[in-house]
Amino acid sequence: MTVLWTTLLAAALLWPGHALSLFDGMPLDGAAEAVVVGVVVPILWWAHRRFLDGRTVRALIVALVAVKCADAVLLTQQGLCARFTAPAPFRAEVLTIPIDEPGGFLRSWDVRAGWRTPAPTCTAIVGRPFPTASAFPAWFLNMTDFAAGGRRALSLELTGFARVKAAGQFSLELDRDMTVTGRIGGQSITSAAGSSVTVPLAAGVHAIDLHAELSGVRWKLVPLWNGKNAFAETAITAGRPGAADGMPATVIALAIVALVVALVVGWMWSYLAAQRASPWLIAWCAAVTMLLVAAGMTGRFERLAGPVLFAGALVPMAAPQRNLRGAFLLLGVPWLAFFAARSLPLVGHFSAYSNDDWLTYQVAGYRIVMNGFWLEGGSKLFDYQPLYRWISGLLHLVFGDSSVGETYWDAACLLMGGLLAFQIVRSVAGFRAGLVAGAATLSTFTLGTIWYFVGRGLSETAASGFV
Repeated sequence: MTVLWTTLLAAALLWPGHALSLFDGMPLDGAAEAVVVGVVVPILWWAHRRFLDGRTVRALIVALVAVKCADAVLLTQQGLCARFTAPAPFRAEVLTIPIDEPGGFLRSWDVRAGWRTPAPTCTAIVGRPFPTASAFPAWFLNMTDFAAGGRRALSLELTGFARVKAAGQFSLELDRDMTVTGRIGGQSITSAAGSSVTVPLAAGVHAIDLHAELSGVRWKLVPLWNGKNAFAETAITAGRPGAADGMPATVIALAIVALVVALVVGWMWSYLAAQRASPWLIAWCAAVTMLLVAAGMTGRFERLAGPVLFAGALVPMAAPQRNLRGAFLLLGVPWLAFFAARSLPLVGHFSAYSNDDWLTYQVAGYRIVMNGFWLEGGSKLFDYQPLYRWISGLLHLVFGDSSVGETYWDAACLLMGGLLAFQIVRSVAGFRAGLVAGAATLSTFTLGTIWYFVGRGLSETAASGFV
């Protein structure tokens, strides 16, 4: 039953929603959903799975599944349909990994778009402003830049509909390495490089059909309605909106957020209540977690994230908590919170990979997941460690173009090593000695010369986790 309810919960949280909200499923490209779904829920599941046995909890999960089904059946996909292309055919070899897109389509890691269609109408859904080039769903630049030596000549088609309640001004803020032509609400627009465009729109539904040429590195795409975020102020959909895409869409989006918040808050409360015999344990976990979150967000004293965990060995604890789950509260929760905070700038942004193993595993993951070479593994000559190329592709499928999922993965794999050290030493020297061993293992990494490897997409870190 635990497997069944875990599967239902994972499906409800990850299933891509048509209504855009804080928790609209894959890709997890918002800070709230990346941290809550990508870090908090896995922590709670590992540490306190008994929570899923409650009838109220199961009712909430069923309700979330039902609302997600209504979302899929009733609503049009919110956001604009984006299609990135390079001159066709696009063929390249990136560090022995072949890439072949006969139609020139450049696919983003967006399961809401035609990510496996030979000729996709959309390669990504644009559901938020893109103030910088790294915010664009353009992970593929790692391939095109490699093939073209850094020269960019890409096209972007943007289509959809905007429904506005009253007359106003629709604007597009652009940057200097972009030119845009097309029509908004039946009005032709032409934007010179770096200039913005503004068109007046009457109340009603208006078609958007734009073509952009992109070069260089200075990109920006910020749709505004009367000077404010157009995605928040109007109803923007990839297809012509239907009757349900008004108030019902808002109700569904709010219901999804309310159900997820209720589940997660209730789960956290239940978990903390289970530790009430050791109030010092809860207080210490909260204090050191906030300390490491501050260090991760500010970038100050990051290398001490491991050594600060040694103090956990001094925390008074009741006998029932002197086990692996108690050690997880003292070591694991602060450790994972630190990396979640440290990697917040990655969420919703793609990374530019160095031309080494990091790039190789990423491109291999693209060829496996996007082009369907699941058995071949990305290249006929298998000259890299196995398995991580599949892992990298699946992590991108969940978290989108961002590499934040790989940071979470690496941090979890290293934590496994720390908890293994805890278990081994605890069995011969006791609980507190085990905590010292776990903290020492994590400190060895944060103080060492390979500190920057977390999130670098290296198979060795994943391999250590499996060991």
